[in-house]
Amino acid sequence: MKKFLLGFVLLGALQAPQANAQTLGIGGFWTLNLLQSATNGPGVTIALPRANPFFRNPLVINVGFPAIGTQVFTLAFTVDFWAINQSLVSFINVYVGPGLFFSVATKGGNAQVTLGGRVPIGLNIKPFNWLELFLELAPALGVVIADPVTANFLLQGAFGIRFWF
Repeated sequence: MKKFLLGFVLLGALQAPQANAQTLGIGGFWTLNLLQSATNGPGVTIALPRANPFFRNPLVINVGFPAIGTQVFTLAFTVDFWAINQSLVSFINVYVGPGLFFSVATKGGNAQVTLGGRVPIGLNIKPFNWLELFLELAPALGVVIADPVTANFLLQGAFGIRFWF
């Protein structure tokens, strides 16, 4: 794992002179088990700055996987459009925008599917053009497709890292 992470850092350093031509952000995150949140575990994040037709900020796709050693299997997807990505101080930014989520959770023989909308509110720190650290909370409203079907207010959260190329 250390060699893999070191390889990402070195590749990012080689890309630093091309900072204005960044086309992809790739990294990992850990979801936070908050209010009614179905996921708690690691995930992969991809940011596509030029794929977003609505805003001049990234389209961010996250895929969350189950934590090892748990009896609950979860798989979650989020797609967020950052409507705002403004500098607070120096290399610290705030972002906010609309998003969608989908998750599947199984425990024993029972499955639960949840889908809905969310609004990620986050801080990202970019000490270098090729490195981003982030922390976000996302209030969400979802429909739980189970027996019975219900609507839930959720609070999703995550922290992680992205390398920009």
